[in-house]
Amino acid sequence: MDYVELNVRVTDPELAEILTAELAELPYESFQTEGEVLKAYIPRERLADCMQQTDDLLARYGIADRRYIAIESQNWNALWEQNFTPVDVDGRILIRAPFHAPQQGYELEVVVMPRMAFGSGHHATTCLGASALCDLPLEGKRGLDMGCGTGSLTLELFCRGVDIYGVDASVAMLSQAREKCMNVGADILFLCQKMQSIDLYGTVDTVICSLDSINHLKDEQEVQQVFSKVSFFMNPGGVFLFDLNTLYKHEMVLGNNVFVYDMENVYCVWQNHYVPASARVDIHLDFFERNGKLYSRSSEHFSERTYPLEKISACLEKAGFSSISIFDEMSFESPKNDSQRVVFAAEKKR
Repeated sequence: MDYVELNVRVTDPELAEILTAELAELPYESFQTEGEVLKAYIPRERLADCMQQTDDLLARYGIADRRYIAIESQNWNALWEQNFTPVDVDGRILIRAPFHAPQQGYELEVVVMPRMAFGSGHHATTCLGASALCDLPLEGKRGLDMGCGTGSLTLELFCRGVDIYGVDASVAMLSQAREKCMNVGADILFLCQKMQSIDLYGTVDTVICSLDSINHLKDEQEVQQVFSKVSFFMNPGGVFLFDLNTLYKHEMVLGNNVFVYDMENVYCVWQNHYVPASARVDIHLDFFERNGKLYSRSSEHFSERTYPLEKISACLEKAGFSSISIFDEMSFESPKNDSQRVVFAAEKKR
């Protein structure tokens, strides 16, 4: 489906909200604000019926600066695949898709079929975790990928000789993880459990929790509960690695913004509502999936919450961890004021 993007320059945030509400009464389907530009999206074939109404509406508010930009339909999956590159981890690990040619000179090559949202190996914590684990004596160690999602990092660790298994609360994610591992002959155990109530068969030496999983916990009590569970099932001297979206990201990046993704057969509108008192972002996703000449709509709702870094460190100490380090994403440097994601590393007290 071809769309038209209406661009309107609005310096007053309150006026932008008013315009959004009024344009929503017309056939505009989604909205996005970038700086002082309000963007509204409408199917091209429906614009002719309401362009005069749109111009009259904007004129009523004294707005003459507006543009209509045609957005042509494209095969987004093909474009994404064309621009998708293998992941090189310190020249030692190569994460590539089946449509990439094998490359020589790597200690380890991991082949996964990526999805557009998950499982490509490009996520900051996946890369940083793989880099950090390159020189650790992992063979014979037992590890847990907590909140493993589609299992990309789980598979990397398995290929490095770790006795690893994955835990996630999503049956759909675990199904993709299992398929991904079966495709390369990796026999990995996956358990469907919530992080707050993990119940393992024994103790582990390493726990990794990536993809903002800690942000999905509803409050500090649940964070403490998860950390205590990890500590309970971890051997003394074991290492706990996890990432966390920061207050800066919730306030300045996610905030109350709206994001639109127009793919070949799926149109997605991502709407955020930020609650400053709890640093929580309520996220609403609407998916419109093409089915012949019609679109079927489905929705997902979830929330992410974040905390000051010192509060997370205090929860770790209370759970029995020490030697706590905090890194900026994709580096081993200290976090910055505008860091969007950080990585924690903590050792279970001996």
